[in-house]
Amino acid sequence: MRVDHPLNRRGVVAAKTERGRLQHTSPWGRRAICLAAAASSATPALVAQPDIPPATPPDYTVAFLGDQGWGLETRLVLRLVAARAQLLVVLGDFDYLDDPARWEAILSTELGPEFPVIAVVGNHDVLAWTEYQALLEAHTLRSGVRCRGDIGVNAVCIHGGVQFVTSGVGTLGFDHVRHLRESLAGRDAIWRVCAWHKPRRLMQVGGKLNEVPWEAYDTCRRGGAIIASGHEHSYSRTYLMRSFVGLEFEATPVLRVGSGANFAFVSGLGGRSVRHQVDALAANPWWAAVYTADQGARPGALFCRFNAAGEQRRAICHFRDIAGNEPDRFEVISENYPRSG
Repeated sequence: MRVDHPLNRRGVVAAKTERGRLQHTSPWGRRAICLAAAASSATPALVAQPDIPPATPPDYTVAFLGDQGWGLETRLVLRLVAARAQLLVVLGDFDYLDDPARWEAILSTELGPEFPVIAVVGNHDVLAWTEYQALLEAHTLRSGVRCRGDIGVNAVCIHGGVQFVTSGVGTLGFDHVRHLRESLAGRDAIWRVCAWHKPRRLMQVGGKLNEVPWEAYDTCRRGGAIIASGHEHSYSRTYLMRSFVGLEFEATPVLRVGSGANFAFVSGLGGRSVRHQVDALAANPWWAAVYTADQGARPGALFCRFNAAGEQRRAICHFRDIAGNEPDRFEVISENYPRSG
């Protein structure tokens, strides 16, 4: 029996069926979909906002990585995460084997079965996305992550008082810009993150192409949300961006994010491989940090510590690899102000 997620009627999940989406084969997968449907069926909006975020606890740390694989280096990166973070955000491309059970086993072994995880769909996850998504939905129910919408494709999740707007833009589904705009319109969180898999060509330093519209980037900028992506197997981070379509930036020592200003990063060193840079792209002036095979990069993750030292609007972020190298460290100040009342 096919499970009818309420977003099927709006075309989001239906789009995945058109691209050859697999049917559920496990009973727990069906149960997770039913629970997600029951939670969101009463809301007419594309994505219903979760409850107003609680205050972020002091030194709440989130790890961002994508493009994991399944080998030893993948596990070593996850051990870094287990030792340093309270939440993992996976920016697409999980195990590269279309094997959700194996991916779940790796996460459970290295992080524990209830470690909070938020993930977005990557191009290497599409063929088995029904099973990956059901796994993620079941995981959020038991790990305390609050999510609404089409998990990993068009959803809003909250954990530790941070709002994560996840998107399949450029990879799976449609209506993504609308989803980003509506999800950020509430402005209830001091800290906001847009997460998707594929960056634009000028927003990475490798061989990727333009599969994500500039409007997605500028929508998140206007909403005061940091932009996290993977796909390219390297690390890169912009300066403060005032316009993405116009490539306007400020090389400031502290990144002050809010309505009209944010930054973007690619964290694609989750363990699959490390790639060389395209020199012309790496030389673009909006890059604050670049870490590729040309710099001797090793797999690792970006760690952001929100409410740093009890300062609610301050975050300290650093990229750390499995060899202990930290090629990037920076400070972020949130100028987002939640609605009153």
